[in-house]
Formats: sequence, C-alpha cells, structure tokens
Amino acid sequence: MPATELADGALILIGGTLLLTPGFVTDIAGLVCVLPFTRPIARRALARVISRQLTATMTGNGPAGTRGGGSRGGAHGSTPPSAGDVVPGQVVDNDT
Repeated sequence: MPATELADGALILIGGTLLLTPGFVTDIAGLVCVLPFTRPIARRALARVISRQLTATMTGNGPAGTRGGGSRGGAHGSTPPSAGDVVPGQVVDNDT
C-alpha cells in the first residue's frame, strides 16, 4: 500500500532531521524513526496523531487558531487583533 511507503519516507525525513539536531533525546527519537525494526512502532504513532488531528479538524472540535485551524485578522470569522498587537508608528515618504 502506498500509504506505508509514504509514512516511511516521512519518518525517515523526520528522523534525519532529529539526528542532525543536537541533543541526546532528539538522537534517540531520530533513531526510532530511522531504524527499520523500530519504524513500524513510529508509523503507528504517526498514524494515530494524524488521524486524531484530522478527526478534530473535520468535526470542528479542534482549537481554532492554535494549530493552523484559523488565521489572525483574516476573513474567516476570527477575532480582530487586540490593542496589544498594534504597533504605533509613522510613515515617512522619501520621494521628495
């Protein structure tokens, strides 16, 4: 099934990135993603995470605006930026 090969490719990419990132924990996580005998465990975990995200997105139960579910200041019914998000400034015209 092509989904297995696609998931393996994604895990190898993620594992390689984790191996390049400094740190003991990231090296262990990268090895789990890259090694052939531990990849099925990581593949099941990846499938579980993706299905949970898709289910939350499709049912509308996911938190809006926290994981890419919405955009700030867009026309998607999101709240306008608060006064703390506005930076006062001046426009200087240099075309004189």
